[in-house]
Amino acid sequence: MPWKLHITLVQQGLIVQQEFAKLVMMGSKGRIELAPPLTDDERRDWELHVKGQFGFGLAVQVKSTMHLTSKHRRASTFHCFFQVPVKHLVSSEFFYYFLGYLDPELMRLADPVFLIPSTFFHKHAGPRRHGAYMQFTFMGSMSPSSHDRWQPYQVNTLELGQKMLHIMADLKRRRVPVEEAASILSMQGAVRVTPADRRIIRAA
Repeated sequence: MPWKLHITLVQQGLIVQQEFAKLVMMGSKGRIELAPPLTDDERRDWELHVKGQFGFGLAVQVKSTMHLTSKHRRASTFHCFFQVPVKHLVSSEFFYYFLGYLDPELMRLADPVFLIPSTFFHKHAGPRRHGAYMQFTFMGSMSPSSHDRWQPYQVNTLELGQKMLHIMADLKRRRVPVEEAASILSMQGAVRVTPADRRIIRAA
């Protein structure tokens, strides 16, 4: 007898956060440590650092869906909508979004997933000011051969750990100020960032 999966958004979020942690730890061969903040007021689900490299790390916000759209499209599309209080909006090279499709039949994250720097995401994910909130709409093709703006940020799940190591090594190699990394990982209050869109700037 067929059965239907009933997963709440809270359960979905917890599952995907743990899947992200598993893939990063195992994919990096244990080199990356992850720690959840005690609160999510600053919109961070995980704080990551390479073992032995304190004072330099990344903050990651996890987003997910259990539904893909494919109407009038050759490939399935990952669609995600969420909003952020403007006073908590943070853009930084040390803050990333992870977006993954939790396949209800396979009961795991499907390939590809997306790992996107907040500086790019906040500019290109359809930012719209609505009162005290900034709304974002992400629509990315799940096809590895797509030509949309999100294709460069596609990652296969088994390569996620190595991709994260590469990102962190590149930031360190470019000598991005440590103070900026520390500010993301230990903010006392949120940092307000003015969006790039001029219409949003005027609205703000």
